[in-house]
Amino acid sequence: MTLRRTSAYGASGLVLAVCTVFAWQNATAAQNCDAAATPGVNWHECDKKLLILEGQDLSGANLFGVDFTSTDLRNSNLLAANLEKATLVRASLADSTAKGARFDRIEAYRTDFSRMDAQGAVFASAGNTALKFPGRQSDQC
Repeated sequence: MTLRRTSAYGASGLVLAVCTVFAWQNATAAQNCDAAATPGVNWHECDKKLLILEGQDLSGANLFGVDFTSTDLRNSNLLAANLEKATLVRASLADSTAKGARFDRIEAYRTDFSRMDAQGAVFASAGNTALKFPGRQSDQC
């Protein structure tokens, strides 16, 4: 009988340890919203409204679902960044580099994309019926 109890306690202790590790990993992922703007940063679904991030290097960053409403991203490096499902309402990406970036399903009303270098960028199903890139002959990248 004692051996069975020890076994049961050992198994439940193992389950508790595994659950603790998963909870710690989830808490660590949530803390990425406080991370500085650096290449490759993971701001998945973070709130980055009303910030001045002018000139920051966010190349290769995971910006999936980030809310950049009214955020200044002018002169930023968004090379190969993933901005899928990001909210860019009234944000400014003027003079930024976004070569190869993903802008799939973004919400971008009154967003400034002027002089943005977006060669090879993808804007599939963007939530704006009139994406305009002033200074470009075509609205396709």
